[in-house]
Amino acid sequence: MSETVEPYVVGKSVSNRRKSGVLIRDASTPHDYRTEIPNIILERGLSSKEIHLYLFYKKVAGDTGSCYYSMKNIGKAIGCSPTTVLKARKGLEKAGVIVIDKTTDERNQQTVYVTIADIWPENHECGINKAKVNKDLRPPIQKLVTKKIQ
Repeated sequence: MSETVEPYVVGKSVSNRRKSGVLIRDASTPHDYRTEIPNIILERGLSSKEIHLYLFYKKVAGDTGSCYYSMKNIGKAIGCSPTTVLKARKGLEKAGVIVIDKTTDERNQQTVYVTIADIWPENHECGINKAKVNKDLRPPIQKLVTKKIQ
């Protein structure tokens, strides 16, 4: 007798799939429309506006995309003035999480290219080191000594 397995349906909270004779249940909800950031971004000493701007860049451009927003529209999106956006952008550049390239065309119009730096390898190393430190900070496990009673 075979078991009926429902196919995955987007928006359905639980789905069942049979794979290699094993029933796999996925009780999670869909994870599209999300922004992933490295944990170390919170350890760079950034201001709240700098973090907010970084999150905005990651949300809009993603890991490999791009966006074309004016300083005014970025300011509207994150709730601050274009001047504050400029200060936050300079802070992100100084922290090494973005790279700024500026070009000027023949009409003397400046275009600013913001590249989100790849800090994932550093994030990975930091995570490994923290795991090692946390492991080293654990109290030593005491061995139980048992004696045979004769």
